[in-house]
Amino acid sequence: MDTLTARGNDICVGSNVVATATAACTRSSTPKITVSRECPAGDVVLGQLVFFSGAVSNSGNATLNNIVVTDDQAGVVLDNLVLAPSEAVGFFGFYIPTNCGPSVASGVTAVGADVCTGIVVSNRFLTACVVGCQQDAHPVTLFAALGENGGFRLSFATEAGHNYKIEFTDSLLPTNWQTLLVYPGNGSLAIIPDVITNAQRFYRVLSQ
Repeated sequence: MDTLTARGNDICVGSNVVATATAACTRSSTPKITVSRECPAGDVVLGQLVFFSGAVSNSGNATLNNIVVTDDQAGVVLDNLVLAPSEAVGFFGFYIPTNCGPSVASGVTAVGADVCTGIVVSNRFLTACVVGCQQDAHPVTLFAALGENGGFRLSFATEAGHNYKIEFTDSLLPTNWQTLLVYPGNGSLAIIPDVITNAQRFYRVLSQ
């Protein structure tokens, strides 16, 4: 409902005059939401932790609220989000793949509501990514302890006949895994020192 008010003065006697008009106009609203998902960066192997990224955007002409983005593998990656028309927000998540092959499908779903009409809209994006089928996988439990001079000491149990590739990254988004070293397993406990200068660092161990 819209109301228009006009006011004026009689130029001869100075009296005030007021007029109003009210009309109910139909509001044109087309709520729409779009979501996308990128395959994990780098090699992905069955049973190992991987990271992915994506984005959700308001592709309609109405503000959306109560937006929830849910990944098939990682669960909820964004919630309680509000997006104005043409606004977009990136997200990332992580999971451990349980299927492998040259084209493993995984999807992400975004749901939101028009703030004025309450109309709920949704969008789903499906992507197929390569997941290597590692035949000789050996679980590794990685322990990290703060060492001297701000460094870390990593430790994990090894098996004879297997090599262990230790990788690190200073950021999960974007992910940039780099090789720290390759450790030949001998059945004992591996203790790996790493001197770092950043406030945080993430590690992973690949059993080969």
